[in-house]
Amino acid sequence: MKPKSSVIWNYFNEVSGNTAKCKLCQKIYSRKGGTTTSLKSHLKFVHTTEFEEFAKLETEKKDTVQPSTSTPVQEVRKQITLKDTLMKNQKWCSSNPKSIEIDKLISEMISLQDLPFTFVKGIGFRRLTHFIAPNYQLRGRHFFC
Repeated sequence: MKPKSSVIWNYFNEVSGNTAKCKLCQKIYSRKGGTTTSLKSHLKFVHTTEFEEFAKLETEKKDTVQPSTSTPVQEVRKQITLKDTLMKNQKWCSSNPKSIEIDKLISEMISLQDLPFTFVKGIGFRRLTHFIAPNYQLRGRHFFC
């Protein structure tokens, strides 16, 4: 059985899966379907002062930031926003720290392996860099000269 999370349980005790007892007037109320709607109604119409207190507590609880209780599958299923989609496909500018580091490493590779500058134009190298860093804008051979 999952723990009781509603503030209504400050005013009621669960008798069974389908009934609850009011702590204020000791009456037993049905919870058909396991919901708390009838308990809230009882509090609203019979114990108005306590209902106002309950409403404040419930509002405070909703306003506080709750840690995410979603599962990894639910996290994956969340719809990506249009802004995130556009940013995901946007190429890095040349001043991006990652772009600068990749440029440096490509230059180092060309010089250490004594490769021709046209190496960066090769389809295999372009596919590799796009797979590793899709947002990286590959420079032409003149950049590395």
